Amino acid sequence: MMMMSEPQNLAYTDIKSIRRNAMDAISLCQKLIISYEKTESYENIDTANEIIKSSFKILAATEDAQEYAKLDEYAPQTFNLSQFLDDLVNTCRSVLRRTSIAISCDCEEGICINADPERLLACLLALITNSAQHVDNFMGEGEIRIKATRINDQVSISVMDNGYGMERSELDDLLDYSKNKGGLAVVKKFCDVVGTTFLTDTSPDDGFMASFRLPFVKGGAEFKSSQPIVPISTFSPYNIYLSQISDAVVQFSI
Repeated sequence: MMMMSEPQNLAYTDIKSIRRNAMDAISLCQKLIISYEKTESYENIDTANEIIKSSFKILAATEDAQEYAKLDEYAPQTFNLSQFLDDLVNTCRSVLRRTSIAISCDCEEGICINADPERLLACLLALITNSAQHVDNFMGEGEIRIKATRINDQVSISVMDNGYGMERSELDDLLDYSKNKGGLAVVKKFCDVVGTTFLTDTSPDDGFMASFRLPFVKGGAEFKSSQPIVPISTFSPYNIYLSQISDAVVQFSI
């Protein structure tokens, strides 16, 4: 179960430059598509869409390296985890609606935590993308489950799948950022920054489970909002991470 590896020898400034150019290409193609629609130039529209897909893959290939650096500026706040996970699952279902992957969430209402929502979102999307790449998407049997359970003054968050799994030695390499600059290593750093343990369980052909705990905060209901805790945009982590999945539907902001 491999996560997409990051460019091994690029400085962070190089990565930001690559990402900026990829975003510019996507924005320009969006403008071209509007012009092509007026002239019904469908072949050109298809070409522009292919450029957009390729540009999102460039962003996806550099997302983990960027996220690893952003964890140095971890900024926790109190927010409603129940709403956060609802938003996460609903958006993932929308982006992956052309696939046969089932995504579900089990979390009681009114659970609040203290964490950095943007960093948590990136970690969960890295785990979901990893699972989506390694479950059976063609037979309609792929299943990804997210579970949040309060345990005293903490909340345990787990992402589980029924995919292919891996050997323990392979997993150990994926958790080591010096060996593999991918999503699992980013989640490992997230847990190190938070001061929690990153628990994993896997074996070949027997799925994968990742779990960690975050601080529980009393008084969940008042933190409920009608707006997504992390806004959805063209270049949001949802689009970037999930663009790695075949048949993902990128959601453009207006």
